[in-house]
Amino acid sequence: MPELNKLQVYVQGATQQSLPQGIESFDDLVREAPPGTPSPSLRSGVKMTDTCCYIYTSGTTGLPKPVYISHAKFAGHCAGMPSLIELTQEDVVYVVIPLYHSTGLFLSCSAAMTSGCSLLLRKRFSASEFWSDCRNYNVTIVPYVGEVLRYLLSQPK
Repeated sequence: MPELNKLQVYVQGATQQSLPQGIESFDDLVREAPPGTPSPSLRSGVKMTDTCCYIYTSGTTGLPKPVYISHAKFAGHCAGMPSLIELTQEDVVYVVIPLYHSTGLFLSCSAAMTSGCSLLLRKRFSASEFWSDCRNYNVTIVPYVGEVLRYLLSQPK
């Protein structure tokens, strides 16, 4: 924590009681969020060049490392991705890739948020449950990266 330079850390998939001091439960914050549009005053000091989030490289060209993403870059992905992959409000995007990966965040979450379609998140990737999840939730789009396809093809029929 000292090396994070007072950067606020949020964790998905954990309750506040299970986290160390200084780390926030994203799940708890979402559950407690009031309905409706947040007041513009909450973001009045935010600039498009400010840090929105970090994604992590896979380490194919060296060690894995964080990459800074500005609000401008994130907004650009939000604006362009739905039309690029032809998302509609009827689609269901199934994300089996971590959200700290650009494919999980940009191709999946930002596109779903912008298009208004449904987003299906799974706590952990399960090759054995993948196809039943797709059928049960009427999945129409699955972002793919890395070894996901190999794992799916290795499953029994």
